[in-house]
This record gives sequence, structure tokens and C-alpha cells, in this order.
Amino acid sequence: MQRKKIKGKGIVRGVGFRPFVYRCARDLSLSGYVRNTTDGVDIEVQGATESVARFLRELRLKKPPAARIDSVLAETVPLRNAKSFDIKVSGLSKGFTQISPDIATCTDCLAEMYDSCDRRFHFPFINCTNCGPRYSIIQKTPYDRQRTTMRSFTMCSDCAHEFKSVSDRRFHAQPDCCSICGPVFELRTIDKKKVRNVEPITETARLLKRGKIIAIKGIGGFHIACDATNSQVVRRLREFKHRPTKPLAIMAAVQDIDTIAFMNRDEENIFAAPVAPILLLAKKKSVICEEVAPNNPYLGIMVPYAPVHHLLLSHIPFLVMTSANIQDEPLVKEDEEVIEKLATIVSHYLTHNRRIENRCDDSIGFYLDGKGFSILRRSRGYVPTPVSLPRDVVPTLAVGPYLKNTFTLAHKRDAYISPHIGDLDNLETLAFFNEMIAKYERWFRIKPELIVHDLHPDYLSTKVAQDIPGRKVAVQHHMAHIVSCLGEHQVYDDVIGIAFDGTGYGIDGKIWGAE
Repeated sequence: MQRKKIKGKGIVRGVGFRPFVYRCARDLSLSGYVRNTTDGVDIEVQGATESVARFLRELRLKKPPAARIDSVLAETVPLRNAKSFDIKVSGLSKGFTQISPDIATCTDCLAEMYDSCDRRFHFPFINCTNCGPRYSIIQKTPYDRQRTTMRSFTMCSDCAHEFKSVSDRRFHAQPDCCSICGPVFELRTIDKKKVRNVEPITETARLLKRGKIIAIKGIGGFHIACDATNSQVVRRLREFKHRPTKPLAIMAAVQDIDTIAFMNRDEENIFAAPVAPILLLAKKKSVICEEVAPNNPYLGIMVPYAPVHHLLLSHIPFLVMTSANIQDEPLVKEDEEVIEKLATIVSHYLTHNRRIENRCDDSIGFYLDGKGFSILRRSRGYVPTPVSLPRDVVPTLAVGPYLKNTFTLAHKRDAYISPHIGDLDNLETLAFFNEMIAKYERWFRIKPELIVHDLHPDYLSTKVAQDIPGRKVAVQHHMAHIVSCLGEHQVYDDVIGIAFDGTGYGIDGKIWGAE
């Protein structure tokens, strides 16, 4: 007989971790409790020594798909006279809880959404503890419904029962809702008139088939959508966005991808993961018009990751889904921004009344043989999960580059990389940059002492850094790339590095760089 006190840290809140622990302990005939804290989860288990050891193994091996275990500390404590295993009320501690990224719709929720007998049949906000919005709706930590934009929606009795039932897949799923108590979609013309007497998602698909360009509100912001097989409408979209050649992302169901691109099993597995990124695939000659990616051997393809995407694709199989923004500005997330900024591009917008608190663009990457998924843009599905550093650092803010900006807030061995911010050359992007720095400092309780910036004195990021309290360190742009590679691969030797990354300000005040 043995009793263990266990402290787990990582992404364990809002991802079904406590009911998983409860079921695991119950199956192994262990007594004790589990409770969330502000810096992770506390567990005590008591029972046969082998059962306790097995419980510790299963914490890591069988954790919920959306959970991330960074550390598990276990110590032996005195036995107690306890027979049951309970889920206790959350406790307070000095640390903070990691925030889960937004998670693509799981197969269980999809099965319910397509089941005509299920109460969530065709419900475009279906979610559970294994999927749905997290990062995009959180306002404050720790992650509870009242600290998210779901606080505006009061659960009906059926959803409340699921939320409180430890055996239910929706136990403490903070965005849990249904068609009775949850958000709703509506379709509006660009002059704000509601399209009435139609099912909004079905009507959106019908208009897309007719060649319309429509803004569609998703998890972390709006996309601009059109029919990817219609060359005329794609050309029109390019003209409106002033984007003559840069490839446009498309969305397709995974079973349809092999008709438009070459895909191996590893790439298919990447699509099936909770991140569901945009993946670069070698394109085939197909129904996708050449204007989507002109003179380019690849297509940027993503699978549907929100319920509304699945419902749309059941009517129209291939959609251009490009970020809804005007050139160099942040992703649009409010209806008012659509009307103000996209009026010359879209005829309608499909929107809903669940507010997006934190905008987040799609992640992008490609499969590298023998290496796995190689990230080109780390955003939705990853943010704000920290990257582990090879050694401890003091509280540090690295303000990032001028183009394709992301910043990083770090302390000890955790580095919190921001979502994709964009090019720092306008007030809108600068406001987004400052907004997210303030949120990251509050969420992760890091007040930077060291401010790292590009060596170039005229970059906006450099000028912003000068106004932030703390010791300043300027880093040459290409050297930063080399050091980043060394850190990623934990190489501490002296090296010679070559960075083909365009031009940058050199340590001698001259232009450095190459392509």
C-alpha cells in the first residue's frame, strides 16, 4: 500500500485532464483526489504499490490528445483513511496555468454533428474537452468559462448536466454549448443587411458556387473565401487584395486532397493532428485553377478545423481561404473591421456572435523527409504553447524582426512565442504587437528585465524596444538566425554559419546578406 502526492505542470486545464485522471484512478482502484491549481494540477493517489506505479506511467502515456505534460513530480506521503477518488474544487498557488491552443474539431464531435438523431446535428459550434476554441476566447487566467468570451452564453440544462458529469466527454469543457444556448451564425451583405429566411451556412455555400467572394468568421479571425476552381473569381480576388502572384491557401476535406496534390502517409497524419496547419504539397493537374498558385509547383492546403468549415465543404469541396486583411495589416476579427476594410473585396460576410478575444492566423509548414513537420509560420494550434530552451534565461522580451514579426517572452527554460503579428510598418500592426505583449506578460507573469532587438537602428521594433524599461541588447539579424538553429538543436560549439535571408544591418554599419 502506498500514497503519492503528484504535481503536474503543462497544459492540463480545459483539455479533459481531470476526468482522465479520475477514470484512470477509478480503473486502478485508487483513492485520493485531483484538483486544478493556478500553476497546474495536484493529485494524490493511494492504493497497491504496483497500481500507483502504473497510474504514474499512464499519466504520460494515455493523457488526453490536447493535454501537454511538461513535468510530473511525485513524492511519497503518509497513508490516509480514504476510500473514494474525488475531483476537488480548484486551488490557488503562486504560479500560472499554461493556456491551451485552439484545437481542430475531433472525430467524436464530427460524428455527432453528422448524426441526424443527435441534438447537435449540424451545430456549427460543437466542441468538447478534446477540441474547440481555447486561446482565441480566453480573457484572463486561469481558464474558466467566466474568463472567456463564452461568459455571454448561459448553459441550458442539458449542457449544464454534461458540464458537471465526470463521465461525460464535455465535463468542464468551458466552451460547451448547443443550438439552444450557444452562439449563432448569420449572413449579412457588406452593407450590414441580414440575409433572412435562409440557413446562413447553406446560403453562403450557394453564393460561393455562384462566384461570390465572402468573408467567413472562424476560430481566430475571418477568412476571405471563394471557389478555388473558378479562375475568374480568383483573379478578381487577387486584384482586390493587390496580390498578383503570392499563393493563396485553399481548404479541402482530407479525402479530396489526393485529387489535387500528392500526399504521403506522414503528411496525412499532419492533417489529422489537432493543429491542422496549412501544409505545402506538390500539386497535381486538377480542377484547382492555376490562379490559386501561379507558376508554383506547390499548393498550400489546409483541412477544415472548425465545424463551420466542415459544413461548408459538404456543399462546395475546394475553397480559397486566405487571411482576411488588407496588405500588411493584422487579421480582421470584428464585423466592423470587415465593413471598414473589406468592402471593396467581399459582397457578404458570414459571422457569429461569439467574440474572438485573441486573433490568430493559420500555421504553415511542410513535411521534411526524416525530420517531420517543418514550421514556416507558428500560430494557430501552437500558440501560446511554450518552446523549451536549452538553458535558463532571465525574464527576457525579444521584440522580433521588422518583417513577418513575432515576439518572444521568456523566463527560465520557457519561451512563449507570439502568434504571427505581421510587418511592423503601420499603426494597426503596432497596436496588435503592443496588445499581445501586454497579454503575454499578464498571462505568464513575466516582467522582462532584458530587451533584445535587431541591430538595425531604424526598424520600428528597435525604436519600440528603446521605450521598454530594461537592459537593451542589439543582435545582428543573420546572427540571430544562426543562434536560433544552434539553440533548437542544442549545439554549444563554436560554429561558422551562413544565413541566406536577404539583407540586414551589419555590425560594421554596412549592408550584409545574400539570397
